[in-house]
Amino acid sequence: HLSGNEVFRLNKKKIQIPRSYSKKRLVLPAWSQGKWDSIEVRGADLTYRSQERMTTYHMRAIHSPTPGMFHAKVVTECGDKGYACLALQPRHAGSSAAILEMKIGQINTQLEDATCSDLALEDPL
Repeated sequence: HLSGNEVFRLNKKKIQIPRSYSKKRLVLPAWSQGKWDSIEVRGADLTYRSQERMTTYHMRAIHSPTPGMFHAKVVTECGDKGYACLALQPRHAGSSAAILEMKIGQINTQLEDATCSDLALEDPL
């Protein structure tokens, strides 16, 4: 017969994203700035809490190959690190941009492998 209790303590890791991934400071579009349900955008940084994957993604835009698409440094609270394509698009509801559509491509270890195209975003995370 076993007796006793087990105690598990889970601590959230602090995520540190270095400030300089680009010589020129990139800022995500002005319309996207602020809090959106499970997304928060501040400057070049985007934080996304995925209920489906049960993790938080911390992203910093470092390059924009085309309007609305960004190469981003990604760090998750599950310990994944790398680069991915981040696409942001406003969706209009009435007279204002009330919906932010976001797509994240596959996370790659090398920036060169983080392809930013509509095709690359068809099979997102």
